[in-house]
Amino acid sequence: MNTKYLIIISLFAVLISLNNVSAQVWSEKDFGYRLPINITNNTENTTNIEVKISVDTQTLISQGKMKSDCSDIRITDKSGNPLEFIIEPSEVFLDHICNTNETYIWVKFPFLKQGNTTIYMYYGNEVATSVENGSAVFDLFYDDFENGDYTDKWNLWNDSGYVREENGYLIMHSSGQWSPGNRASVKSKRYINPDNRSFIVEYKYKYKGDGNYAYPESGIQFYVDGDSNKDI
Repeated sequence: MNTKYLIIISLFAVLISLNNVSAQVWSEKDFGYRLPINITNNTENTTNIEVKISVDTQTLISQGKMKSDCSDIRITDKSGNPLEFIIEPSEVFLDHICNTNETYIWVKFPFLKQGNTTIYMYYGNEVATSVENGSAVFDLFYDDFENGDYTDKWNLWNDSGYVREENGYLIMHSSGQWSPGNRASVKSKRYINPDNRSFIVEYKYKYKGDGNYAYPESGIQFYVDGDSNKDI
């Protein structure tokens, strides 16, 4: 079983809309353009929340206004304060998806008021490098398995088989026919306490069976609400 990435997301209802006018030229010398993005919060004021927006980066790239890998994207609030963000990976275990007509970006809001809020996406800088930060956006838990060491966030829970982190994947290989006693599995080191916030766990995986055996068992557990055995 290979896991590409894993995040925990707070649940929250907001409406997103892009300004219908074309992207405006920004006077800041480092970035050529900015795009206003309007967010409507139909509930109450809230803090520490992730919001998913959609941007047509394909058009901006085809117009020569944005880098082909979206690494020049920057997002700020209306006052110009930077907001943490990350581009959502694809459904087929590729890198974070850019150059599409619907590029999904998760943005972290320290505070989101009730009603309408405008943020800005800046772009148009050929020498800019990516500032995406998944751990800052999904502060309950996030792992993209890119650093080659799963032990920074996970403990080995069952060592039947092997577990390794490689090229953006957490690879867990169980030995022999599957049973609760011979599966390779890991458990989060961090105790996840959402402070009474609702949350969801999202992750992407694929299975590869050897011989006649292929079972949909993830082998991932979290410490949640004092229970150390929350399987996903």
